[in-house]
Parts: sequence; structure tokens; C-alpha cells
Amino acid sequence: MSLRMTPDQTRAVESLDTDCIVSAGAGSGKTRVLVERFLRILEEHGEDPDILERIVAITFTEKAATEMKDRVRQGLKDRLENARKRDDTEAADRWYRLLTEAERTRITTIHSFCTRLLRDFPVEAGVDPGFSVMDETEAGMLLRETVEASLPRVTELPDPGRTHLEQWISHWGVEGCIPWVMEACHRMAGNGWDPGDLLHRTRSHLHLTAGKLQAEWRERREALLMLADPLMHLKGGKKLQTFQRDWPGLSLEILEAGNPADLISPLEELGKLLQGNWGKKTEITAPRDRLKEEVQELLNVATGLTLMPVEREMSEAMGSLLAEVHQRYVRAKRERSALDFDDLQTRAIHLLRDHPKVLDRVRDSIRFLMVDEFQDTNDGQKKLVDLLCGDPASSPPGKLFVVGDPKQSIYRFRGAEVRVFGETREEIRSRGGREVNLVDNFRSDPALVDFVNLLFGRLMSGDPTSPNHYRETVANREPKDGLRVEYLPVPDSKACPEGKDPRDVEAERVARRIRQLLDEGTPPGEIAVLFQAMTHVKRYEKALVRRGIPFYVVKGRGFYDRQEVVDVLHYLRFLADPGDLLSLTGVLRSPFCGVSDGTILALTREPGWEQSPGRWPEIEGIREGERQKLAGFADQLARARRWAGRLPVAELIERLLESSGYRHVLWATPQGKQARANLDKLVHLARGQKHQGGSIETFLQSVEEWQTVQQETEAAVEPEDGNSVKLMTIHQSKGLEFPVVFVPDLSRSPNVNQSDVTVDREFGLVLLLRGIAGVRGEPFRWRKWKEREQRLEREESVRLFYVAATRAEHRLILSGVPQEHKGGKKGEPILSADTWSKWLDGVFGFDRIDWERENWDLGEKEVVLRVHPREEEEGDPKPPEAASPLASGWFEQPEAVSPEESPAREAATAMEPRGWQPVDRPEISVTDIMTLVNCPRKYFYSRILGISFPAGWTEEPEEELRDEEESFLLTPQRKGEMVHRMIEECPPSFGDESLEDFWERMMDLFRVNPSVRTEVRRELQPLFEAYRNSRFHRDAHRYSQVEREARFVRVLADLEVEGVVDRLHCTPDGSWELVDYKTNGIRAEEVEATAREYLPQMQLYVLAAREKWGRQVSRATLFFLHPGKEFSWEVDDEWVRQAEEHLAETSRLFLRGQGIEDYSPRPGKRCGYCEFRHFCGAAGN
Repeated sequence: MSLRMTPDQTRAVESLDTDCIVSAGAGSGKTRVLVERFLRILEEHGEDPDILERIVAITFTEKAATEMKDRVRQGLKDRLENARKRDDTEAADRWYRLLTEAERTRITTIHSFCTRLLRDFPVEAGVDPGFSVMDETEAGMLLRETVEASLPRVTELPDPGRTHLEQWISHWGVEGCIPWVMEACHRMAGNGWDPGDLLHRTRSHLHLTAGKLQAEWRERREALLMLADPLMHLKGGKKLQTFQRDWPGLSLEILEAGNPADLISPLEELGKLLQGNWGKKTEITAPRDRLKEEVQELLNVATGLTLMPVEREMSEAMGSLLAEVHQRYVRAKRERSALDFDDLQTRAIHLLRDHPKVLDRVRDSIRFLMVDEFQDTNDGQKKLVDLLCGDPASSPPGKLFVVGDPKQSIYRFRGAEVRVFGETREEIRSRGGREVNLVDNFRSDPALVDFVNLLFGRLMSGDPTSPNHYRETVANREPKDGLRVEYLPVPDSKACPEGKDPRDVEAERVARRIRQLLDEGTPPGEIAVLFQAMTHVKRYEKALVRRGIPFYVVKGRGFYDRQEVVDVLHYLRFLADPGDLLSLTGVLRSPFCGVSDGTILALTREPGWEQSPGRWPEIEGIREGERQKLAGFADQLARARRWAGRLPVAELIERLLESSGYRHVLWATPQGKQARANLDKLVHLARGQKHQGGSIETFLQSVEEWQTVQQETEAAVEPEDGNSVKLMTIHQSKGLEFPVVFVPDLSRSPNVNQSDVTVDREFGLVLLLRGIAGVRGEPFRWRKWKEREQRLEREESVRLFYVAATRAEHRLILSGVPQEHKGGKKGEPILSADTWSKWLDGVFGFDRIDWERENWDLGEKEVVLRVHPREEEEGDPKPPEAASPLASGWFEQPEAVSPEESPAREAATAMEPRGWQPVDRPEISVTDIMTLVNCPRKYFYSRILGISFPAGWTEEPEEELRDEEESFLLTPQRKGEMVHRMIEECPPSFGDESLEDFWERMMDLFRVNPSVRTEVRRELQPLFEAYRNSRFHRDAHRYSQVEREARFVRVLADLEVEGVVDRLHCTPDGSWELVDYKTNGIRAEEVEATAREYLPQMQLYVLAAREKWGRQVSRATLFFLHPGKEFSWEVDDEWVRQAEEHLAETSRLFLRGQGIEDYSPRPGKRCGYCEFRHFCGAAGN
């Protein structure tokens, strides 16, 4: 061996006489250990002519299998060369034979192994010998078709379960239910179950839970009565006195309750009594808190028992639906002689389990079994490994060798169970096997290793039985000079420049730091930016383009949403349907034609404009350059219409691209290489699918089907070692390493699982029961499953952070909004917080940053982080120009990036996505929701079509809604930002800081130019004074547990909605009120009508408060600062139910709305000044 191995590596390699499990930390050389053990086996057993086929090595991916094969082959060559140098003819002959037969090695993935096993024994396995293996897209499309065909059969199920299932489907809609049913089928198959197995597991758990709850509700009732007694003998304020007055009556109701359902009402009343501010005396608050906790527990038990009959009936009905889907899916696959990936594993297990002779034959053919990445296996794969190994007492010693690192288990979403690694470790140790821990890190600089040890030594567990058990690693490479870890702070939303989101600023700062590294000599190919999710990657792409930085999005999602692909599909849709004005508009705005929105508006003013392309250049009001574009496009369109129907679709696309010069335009854009590759991929898909030679309509229908089942990745344009900055998910980086690693978006909040049905190995079917008549609250089993899932997801999030941090070789750069871990001050665990940024604060403390020296001394092992300045530096692009007469000198802004740093700027602008494209849909704003709800047609024009008009194209409304006295010095957005920040910063009273000082501090904070501060204050002061005179400020002492500017992320279907709740507080009567401040300039008589437009926003906020913070809001209030009026909704169960339905319907339209017909107009007063009124037919109504 050319490099010496560590003692631990040597122990693992030489463990040929005993089973062995290796826990291999990041960068510890586990692949080398696998390869060296493989070669050591060949060295010891090389005389066996079949030894190459008697070693089975199972890896996680085809790429890993190929790498291991190559390294084994290289190892054989090295040993052959060494034997020849030693003149050891016998050894040389043996190594030469093994090298020439190296293709016989069985280094494979689990699915490839199972495929070969089924092909070797097709009769026993019950499969067609020539079966094909469907890829994920094909299998997904087939399963979706099966679910769609099965849902109508629900009407044939027996009652009462049928009624529940029909209500559930009606509540969410067929399209909304399909993905959930598909996911349940995947999870069922992943566990190796059929519907019978699933129902058996569900019934057993339901029975077990019911028995437990029946015994528990009476015990908890007695405990609750005992916990309440001490409060009756204390003296205190009004809250305690009210409790003492009402408790005797409530306690009697609770005591006399004959069944759990009778407990719910008095428990809810008791819960309200215990809310609110009870003072600060521990002798009162401590027993109150214990009683409050017991009330909630008993309420959960009572609700669970009350819902149990409906849960049983719904489970039986859902099980019947899944059985119908399963039967149809199995039949459809049999007709195609095809298997999916789940079938390969399940059928292989059944083959070995049900056919002892086959099992003996296969088991005897394997002398050594090695499994890599064992932390990412599941129960089914472990079952397969156990079958291959056999009884430890009779199997040959040293047969099983598994390698993994539980700290890097990050694939729960694929069904991986990290606990399998721990169970296998205990099994191997219990039978005398060996455990080896590889703690040397050969990858990272010692300073990086010290940082990782400090951080994850706190975030992970010291318990050896925990999946997140952390052992300190040891750096095994020479250190380099300089700070190895950096932190890029990002301002929060209140401190960002106008028009920017914190993620926009973060993308700019990351791009600027990358530019600095490139200027210092770091090659682009040595840098990787690793994301928790790719939701915001487009922001980073734009920031990198602006600075001329080459980058590559690794397996970028959203192939069909890339602008160049959308443009071609628009062209095809218009050729197929000349009445499709949406597609025609898309083509006109694309490089196929390239005219402006103003030109399109001029076209749409002509009756029947779409029918006569040849007349477009003659229309008045169009500039000469635009006329030429229209004339050229009309000729091009005439040719395309002649080709359509005569040429195969692939050839038609090629001609459209060549005749229009579309591909040549792409070369002038920063991402031209990627765009051309995507177009080539589209042509390839059109040429290679079944519809080749078919109609345009058939191809477009296939595209729609592909989009429903899978996110097609973009075309690959360079190898992994290409010289460009890599943008990828942390999951994609697993197994890779880079000299420089950026980990942005540390303040990202985790998504909340919103599925109503799931399959769990312990629980069986788990259902939420939303949409079913008479159901209030959550089933007990769902609640317990959700609590466990949240804990497991949080543990996996720590592991994901660990994987990201350990990809770096020389430099690790973290970025995000510094967030305070508020729970840390109360003694809460670090992981009680929900973001990586808060974890950093909990471990190291942002308050320990020395901003002047720009470092962060972590206090241990002399670990110091370089901290970049908080303020923006020169070179940041300016924010968009404000629509204000004073905008040019209003804010003190840094200089813009020079034109030299932004090559091909005009071409890049032409190719940027127009408006809000489908690729952005996973990330939506509250404003998007309000626009869609208030007028879907306007949303369609502005967001889907992305139409915008230059100044002068639209007229001002004849009737102004704003107060005549209102000034236009501030943009509405900037005004809102400043007022909200002032409200947040406003002290209870002005003492040490005077009101004048406060105003000056606010002006400094927002960097208002001194020359206009008087005018700005004059505009803001009425709004600020309205707040100071409101009950929220005047009576602030009456409200408790006040949360201000509380940020949340909520998932609606597949959409990620981010918002900020202005205020959430507990009122004197113990109920929760949610408040949102509005800075609209409206009249008092317009408050109610305006408030109605904000109802979707308030519905979203109330649901988010319930889900994220557990606050059962009783009142939702809008406070209009001008004219100082409130409007409130009383929130009850019916209000919440309607909110859920309205938002579910809105999310369905977000995800599935396609053409203009999906976005119906809502005519009204606003039509009079809507910018789209000239070509919206509803405006005249």
C-alpha cells in the first residue's frame, strides 16, 4: 500500500475472521477501507477460482459502485507490479489472473443485486424472465393513472367509512388527494407490505391505543382534580380569584362526565381560565402551569377517544382504497412485464424467504458480504442482508462487514431508518463481532476539524446508543495559515435596503465573497454552495451572473420551467391551438420575436389581432424597430404552420430554433450553455418517446403527464470537476468534498408536513381527518406520530448541518441572519429552536462577536471565526429605483457594480424569466395570495404572464381612493417598513431616550438623507402617533406574552409561504389576539371593505400561529393606522375550518392553474384603475 493506514483502519481491513461494523466519520477514508478489505480477501483467498464472485459489495449509488470497481482494479494493478518487482512469480500470476477477470466482481447497488437475483430465478420469483425495470418517472405516471382510476370506486365502499372518505376527497379535491394516496402507496411498498399487512398493523395499533386511552382518561381525571386543589387555598390577583370562583362548578362537570366526550367542553373552559397573566409569584404560577399541562394532556386523550370510531371507519375505508390501487397497479405492471424499484427489493425478499433451496444456493454463493452507507438502509434492506448472511451460528466467520456513519444519515424522506445501523451494531457486538470507529479526518484543515468538534459536540449527543452520538474527530493533515471558518451576517427584513429581501442581500454577499476568492486566485471549480433546499437558488444565480462568475446548478430542478423550454412549449401550444392567447403572448415576448409588453398591449387593442399576424407591423403606435421584429416573426410563423403536422415534433422544434436564430441569441447570455443543453434535451425527449412521429397535441399531453409525477432535472453541461462554482443541495454533496464550501440560509425555517394521510412502520395508517363532518381536533395517534416526527426531523436536521460543514477541505463560510436563541435564556435545550442560526447562537453566542475586529472568538481550542462586516460594502448593486420624486437622493446607497462586471447585460435581461414563472411557485408571498384571491384574472396577467407596462402606458384612475392630503414622498413599501420598525422599537414611554432622539435614531437606521428628514417625519408621524394612541401601546401593561414581528414559513400543499406576524399577544381574559398593522391611506368609511380584502392574509396568519406556536387565536385584528380604526374577526372552529378550505382552494389554483380560463375575473371598483383593463373583457362589467 502506498499510504500507511491508521491502526483503526488496519483493524477493520484485517477483520476477516469475524463480523465487523465500522462507524466512519466524515473524511475518515471509509472507501479506502472497503477497497483494502476487498483486496485483502483476494490476497488471502486468491487461489479460489470463484473468489471474485463470492465477494458481494453493496453500495448506495451506481457512481459509488463504479468508483469502487475502479479503485479495486487499480489496487490489483499495484499488487501485480509490486509482485513483479519482487520477482514473486506465483503472486504475480495470481494477481494477473484476478486483474484479467476483474469484470466478474460483484460490486453493485442493492437494486442491481435484486434485479440479477430475480433474473436468475424468474420462475420461483413469479416474474417474466424478460421483465423491464421502470424508472421513477414511468412508475410515477403509471401509479398516478392507477390512483385516478381507483378514486371513483370509493362510492362502492360500505358505509360509514365510505361517507368519511367521500367527504375527505370532496374537501381536498381529487387533484389534492392523488399525491397523498401515491405517497401512502410508496411508503407501504417501502416497508414491504401489501394492503392486508397495512390494515393488520393499523387495526392492532388502534386497538392498543384505545385500550391505553380508556385506562388513562380516568387516571388523568383524578390527577387533574388533585392538581387543582392547591390553587383553591392561595391568595392572588383577579385571574386566581376567577379560577377559584368557577372551579367548583367545572370540577363537578369533570367528575360527573360519564364518557370522554363529556369532558371536552369543561376542559376547554378550564383551559381558558388558566390562560393569561397570573403574575410572577412562583407559588401561584408553578401549580397553575402543572395544572395547565395536565388539562391539555387530558383534553388530548378525551379528543382521541371521541374521534376513535371515526378514525377506525376512515382507516378501513382508506385501506380499501389502497387495496384497490394496489390491485390495479400490480395488474398494470404485469401487463407491461415491468417492475418498479420497490418490487425489486420486496420480490427478492419473498423469493429468498419462500424458497429455502434458492436461499441456500444464494447464501452459499456468498462468502463475504460488504455493505456501504449502512446508515441509509431501511428495514427491508436489513431483512435482505439478514437472509443472505443466515444464522450467525452456522455462517462462516467474517462474512458480514458493514460501513456507515449514523451522523450522516439524511435520507428519511426516502425511507431510510438510522436506527437500523444501531440495531445491527448491537447484534454484531452481541455475537462477538467487532466494532471499529474511524475518527481520523484526512479531508479537513485542523482548524475546521476543531470547529466541527466544538459545534457538533454540543448539538449532538454523548449517548453511545443515540443515532446522533458524537465522537470527536482528529485532524490528520497539516494546518494552513489564516482563519479557516468565516461568517457572513445578513440583515433581517427590517434592516434590508428598500425592495430587497434578506435572501436577496445574502445572495449578493455570497456572490461578492466568491468574487473576492476568485480574484485572490481560487479557481471557480474549487467552490461549492450547498443549500438545504433549492427554493431560492434563482436569487443566487442572478447574483453570480451580475458579477460574471461561472456557475453550474448540479441537477437543477425545474427543467420544464426553464425559460427556454417554456418558450418552445408556448410556440408548440400556439401552433396546436391558434386561440391560445397566453401561449402567443409568451412567444411574442421570447427571443422568437422579442417585442416589448408595450407593443403587445398595442396589439391587443386591435379587435381580432391574433388572427392576422401579417397586419401587425401596420398597427399604429408601434416603434419602427418593433415593426421589423413583428414582420420577421410573421414570416417565421407562416413557415412554422406549414411544417406543423408534416414534420415529427423533434424535427419541428429543431427547425423553429434554427429558422428563428433562437440558439444564437442564447450564446450572448451568461447561462447560454445551460440553455442550449436544455433545448437539446427537449429535442432528445421528443425524439426518444413513444409519441415520436405523432402530433404536437400528443407530445404536449405527454409533457403534462411528466410534469405531474416528477421534477425533471436540467441537462448536464459539464463534469463534476468542471471549472465553475457548483450550486447543489447538501444531499447532492454527500460523499463529495470541496476546498471551499459556502453554507447559506442558516436562518431557514423547516417546512411543516401538511399531509393528511401517511403510513408508519409502528402506527400503520395515520390519518388527520380534516374535512370530515363533525370532527374537531386531532386524533391521538396523529398527534403522537407528529410529535415523534418533529423530534426525528430535528435530529436529522442536525445531521444535515453536519454533512454540510464536513464537505469543506480548506475553508467553510457560513451565512445567514443572526437569530437569537430566546429559549436559551429560559434553560431550554439548544435544539428547541428551529433554525441553524439559532443553534449557532445557543452554542457560541452572537453577542460574543467582536464587530470591530471582525472575529468571533469561540473560547475553546483557540477557534476563531472571521466575521464579515454587517453593513453593505462598495460594489453592491443599487436597489430598484423608487417611484418617488426624491428617490435619486433619498437614501444613501452604495455604488453599483460596474458594467465590466456584468457582461452581456442586455442579453441577460432579455433572457431572464418574465414575471413570476412556475419555477418560482414553491416560494410564494402573502401578497401573491391576496392578489390571487381578490382577482384571479389580474394575478394571471401580472404573475403568470408577467406583463408589466412602462410609465405612461396606463392612466391614473379618475377617482382617487387615497386621502387628498396624502403625500407621495415615500413609496408604500418603504413607508410600511419604516412604520413597522418604529412600532417594534417604540418604548412604553420616553425617558432616557427622548422622542426627538427616537426619531433621529430611526432616520439613521433607515439611512434617510438629512435634507429630507423633516418631510419624511411629517409623512410618518400621523401613523406613528395613531399607534401610540391605540390600545396596543396605551394599554400595553394589560397584555402578556407579546410576540412582535414573528416570522413563519407555512406549507400549503407543495407551496412554501413565508410571512411575518406583526403582533401576537395574550389578552387580559386569557385569550390570544393576532394583530396586523396597515399603513394604507384610506378613509374611515372604507375600513370594512378594505379589511375584507385582507381576509386571506389573516386566515393564513391565524393558521400559522396555531401550527407553529400552538396559539389558539380567538380574535384577528387589522389596525389601520390611517384613519386609526380597527376591524376584527372573532375566530372560532367554523372560522378556522373556512380558513383551511379557502387556503386549500387557493393553493390548488397556485399549483394547477394553467390557462386564462382557470383564473376567473372578479369585476368591481378596482377595475376602473387596473392596468389590464384595456384587454380584460371583465373590466366593462
